[in-house]
Order: sequence, then structure tokens, then C-alpha cells
Amino acid sequence: YTLTSVTDASGCSAQSLGTSITVTVNENQNLPLNSNKVVVLVNSSSSYFAHFDRYVKPYLDNFGVPYDVVDVNISQLPVFQDYGLILLGHRNVYSTGYPIAQISSAIFNGTGLYSFDPHIFDFSSDFNTLKSQTSVTSSLINVTNYTHYISKYHAPDIYNATNNSVNLESSITVVQNSNLAGGTNLASLSSGGQSVPLLQVSAYGNGRIVRWNAYDWISENILGPVSGMDDLVWRGIVWAARKPFVLQGLPPFVTMRVDDVQGSGSGVIDNFRWIQISNEFGFIPWCGTFNNSIPSGYISTLRTLLNNQLATASPHAFSYVDFIFFNHNNLSVFDPASNARSAGLFYTQNGLKMSKFLLPHYYEMSSSALSEIRAYGVEYIGLMMLPDQFYYGSQWINCGPYRLMSSGSTTYPKPFSYAGNITINGFTFFNCFTEIRDDGGYEWYPDYGTVFEKEARGIRHLRRAFNSMVLSTLFTHESRFGDIDASTFREVLSVITSAISEYQPEYKSMDYALQYIRAKSNIRIVDVLETSSNVEIILDGNNDIETRCYLFTEQNGQISSTFVGIPKVNGSVTVSITK
Repeated sequence: YTLTSVTDASGCSAQSLGTSITVTVNENQNLPLNSNKVVVLVNSSSSYFAHFDRYVKPYLDNFGVPYDVVDVNISQLPVFQDYGLILLGHRNVYSTGYPIAQISSAIFNGTGLYSFDPHIFDFSSDFNTLKSQTSVTSSLINVTNYTHYISKYHAPDIYNATNNSVNLESSITVVQNSNLAGGTNLASLSSGGQSVPLLQVSAYGNGRIVRWNAYDWISENILGPVSGMDDLVWRGIVWAARKPFVLQGLPPFVTMRVDDVQGSGSGVIDNFRWIQISNEFGFIPWCGTFNNSIPSGYISTLRTLLNNQLATASPHAFSYVDFIFFNHNNLSVFDPASNARSAGLFYTQNGLKMSKFLLPHYYEMSSSALSEIRAYGVEYIGLMMLPDQFYYGSQWINCGPYRLMSSGSTTYPKPFSYAGNITINGFTFFNCFTEIRDDGGYEWYPDYGTVFEKEARGIRHLRRAFNSMVLSTLFTHESRFGDIDASTFREVLSVITSAISEYQPEYKSMDYALQYIRAKSNIRIVDVLETSSNVEIILDGNNDIETRCYLFTEQNGQISSTFVGIPKVNGSVTVSITK
């Protein structure tokens, strides 16, 4: 290159143009082109700022979304096109003065917009048109479009005829002041002949927009997580984000949890026949045992099942009325630590391999028993409330991902999924289990209703967990199998497994699934860099087993996903995938 002229602001020309220079460009196919992660905009001066930590962040963390948080109150805005998605994390991120021009330009050029803030749409823009205000107050959400990628799991079928409707515990109000240009309504509230969209989407230029007109439903007092709306959140993020897009998510693991197991009873209960039939369909049940109620002649059957990894088990209680870990009956003499040692000795003396997961009868645990269960290898636990409390009349334990900042009764018929560490008396356990409590009652209840109703309820419970990307568990008590003969039990499990096959389920033991979920929660995706030939996934943390993440791509409007293996991580690691 040779400089030919230089003129300054005063019109003066340079006396010397210097010497010519040569620039040599070496093409590198692996130079980063895009960072396809999410930038989350929040505002610490907004009265709604706390909503991000309470309602939105738990979703991002559970789904394993790679994101950066920018507090617009104290930080400059980044270059939006350096991200795959802009996410507004709560109401009124700005009172006014939204950077609409920058956002509009980024969307047009391929960066997605996902907004939990309806206020941004109160202003006219290239992607938004103002209209006269309408509002609806209702306790029923209708998913009005279930052909879209985001809402496809809400199509009604014979197992769930009302799959396109979600009932709230109390009413919410949705206000609409505008429409997305070319917008499509996916979910709405209706009342008095008027309907207002709760969830609306559109495309603008090369980008996409997902708009929530309210997020009140995330509160457990109104609906809450794992209650039928979670798929709209994560699938909306995937749909709107620039591809390729990566999130950790959870593979479609299927587990079975059966409490009060003794192998003594009628029908398929006798001598653990139900476990063997469950194995025929891929299930690997976890059994919470009533140690003293297992007939001595049946222990060898249980031992064989455990040794062959066809089931896992740990002590639940001595019997239905005789507790191990907590003085549920207010006995004058009761030693939880001594009982726990005896329960562990029962397993050792009978050659029964003990699960690393323990869930006590009535979820009740004494602090003094914690050191004993840790001594026999328990790493994962199922607790609904803090130790030394009765199940009835207590508050649920604060634990991730969704109940870190909420309170409620342990007996509240709300679905939940715990997956987080709890530290009590110096002992840390990973508290992890899922229960779908708002569909047919507290559990699966395979003894209630017709054969079809048994099947449909089990299908709905598993689907709910899949859609929420939480641990999917067919949960019941052994006594519920008492009135089921072998042929009926096989029919029920056959229909259930067939109906969930579209999820490509992976049947896992409880021990493996919980170890995986703990490993997943101990690492995070720091960045996702796209080059002309590769996708680079940068991770940080410390996990003890290999995990996987989802890589979403799109071609001709069709979104698909593949799994990408994540090695053991101790610090930082980069995983490279050829495009």
C-alpha cells in the first residue's frame, strides 16, 4: 500500500507521504466469527430487579444456558451482535430510553431477542407496532398454537386431552399495547370474549423475537416450575437464538423410584417380581426398603437383582411403623445413629449392595444419623425439609434449582424437582429427586383407575419431567402393585414406554442419573465460539464423570439437536466440534 495524500482539518497537505508498506494476510479458517451465547440485560435500579434472580436465573442455570449478565445501571452495553441472543431478564429493565435502535439492528442481522420485559414493546420500533391497550385477567393459559417448535409438546392426545391448557392457582393479568410485526400467538389468556397473547413470537430480518407479556406464572403461588410451562421457556430460547446454539440441558433419563419395598405381598409384589418385569422394559428401580419386613427367603432374590445392576436399594425404614432415621412416633427411647448403623449392618450381613442415594421414610431425618449414612457411602439424598423436623407441618427445604428463594409446606400438592447441594452439620449431600404432585395425586398410583388411566398418568408424569429438563422418575410405593397381575403390569409398562419413545429415553439407575446431574451442575458453559469450520465450547468447573450438552443447529427452518460429549473437567476445557 502506498499513501497518496494526507490533508488535515485545516486543509494543509503533508510534505512527505513516507514509504510504501506491504500487508500480508494469511487466511485462518479457525478465526472466531461469532460468540453464540446469551447476554442478559438487567437493571439494579429497577423495582423488578430481584425477579431475575428469583424467577429467570434458576431456569437459565437448570437448562445450562451459557450467558453473561449486564447490569445496565452500572455497565455499558456490549455489542449485541457479538451474542447469539439478547435476553431481557425482568420487567422494566428501562423505564424509558430502551436501546431499541441497537437491538433492532442486532435482530435484523441475526441475533435473537427473548424478552421477559413487556415494557420494551410499549415503544414503536421496526419490529413492533403500537395498538390500543387491551387486558385480560384469567387463571387459565391456553396454548393456542402447538404446531410451532416452541409449543409442539402441548398438542393434546389420548393420554392428555387438556395438554393445551394450563390452570393457575390464582388469576394473572396480561396487558397488551402492541403487536410484533408478523407476530404469531402461541399462548393466550381469555375472558369475556377477549383474548390477549401471553407468548408471542415473530421473525425480523435474519433474527427472531420471543415476547412474554407476563411472567407471573413462574411464582409457585400461581403455578411455578415443573408445572407444564418450562418447555416454552427453553425451547423459546433455542428457537430465537442464533445457531449453532449450545445448552447443557439434561438427557432424557428415565428412573423408577419405589418406596416401602419389602417384596412380600400379593400379585407382582411377591418376591420382587415387579422389579424383574420392570427390567423387561428397561427400568432400573431404586428401592427404599423396609429392612425388617423382607422375608428371609426373599433376600437372595434382592441380592441377585442388586448385584446384576437390575435395581438399586437403600434403607427406608425398618417397617411401615418402625422408623430408622427419625423419631416419628415420639418414642421415649430412640437412637437414630444406632438405628442407622443397624440398617447399614443389615445390608452388609446380607451381601446387599447399597445405593449411594437414600430417601428416608416420610423424608424425615435426624441430624445425628447423617454421619452414619455418610459412613456407608451415601452421597445423594432425598429430603423435603431440614433434618429434625416432621414431614407434616414443616416448610420445604430451600434447595436448587427452583426453591432457593421460596417457601411453602412440605405437603403442598405442587410438583417439584430438587437438584442441589445441601450442607448440614458439616456434611454435604446432593439433594435430588422429582415428584409430579398435581396430576392424579402425590405419586403415580398404578392401583388407581382403569388400566388406561394407570398408563396415561404414568405417561404424563414422565413427559412433564422431560419437558422441564429435570430428572424423570416413575414414582410410587410397592403396595400400589398389590392388585396388579403380571400381564396387566406388562401391558401398562409397555404402553408407557411406547408413548415416551419420541423423547428417545435413556433408562438409568438412580445412582448414575444423580451422579450425572451433580456433575452437570458443577460445570458451566462459559462461551460458545463459532468459526468457519468449528464450534468451540468453553467450559469451566469440576465434574467427576463425563457429561454431554445439546448442540442445536438449523437448516431450512428445521431445528435439530445432537449430543456433544464433555470430558471430565477440572478447571477449564475447550471442546471443539467440526461443523
